[in-house]
Amino acid sequence: MNKSFFKNILLIICLGLLVTSCSKYRRESSDKFVEKLNSQIKSGNFEQIYNEASNASKGRTSKEEFLESMKAVINEMRQVDESLAWEKDGKVLFSNGEVSTELYFVYRKIEKNGKKLDVTITVVNGILMPGFYDLCVSPSESKTVEFQKCVTNALKKI
Repeated sequence: MNKSFFKNILLIICLGLLVTSCSKYRRESSDKFVEKLNSQIKSGNFEQIYNEASNASKGRTSKEEFLESMKAVINEMRQVDESLAWEKDGKVLFSNGEVSTELYFVYRKIEKNGKKLDVTITVVNGILMPGFYDLCVSPSESKTVEFQKCVTNALKKI
């Protein structure tokens, strides 16, 4: 076997390691991002969320609409659990199964005293760090987006 064959094998292995480490970094940064978002939501710091939101999100929703919608969505969540204690519900889902996609979805749930809400955080896959795109809630028993309430409705505006 010649040297170019071994170079190609080594290149493929290096690329595989790079993709794996990027995927792990994206997943870890999404968890950190979502926990920071939860902290901002609990403290009512909606303007900071808007200011740090992705340009794609801001381009589809005015600041006033964003703040009003955020309050309404958080109100829905508080009706289930006043403390807004969400927990992981499933794994991060990249829209086409690949890390390189622009949007990905992080799932959480809020559950208390027999009431349940599914929470979907849509995140823009930034180069250095993730950015807010949308936050949606829907009753856990609902399998359609018909009953879903979102902050920006950005996915419906595409």
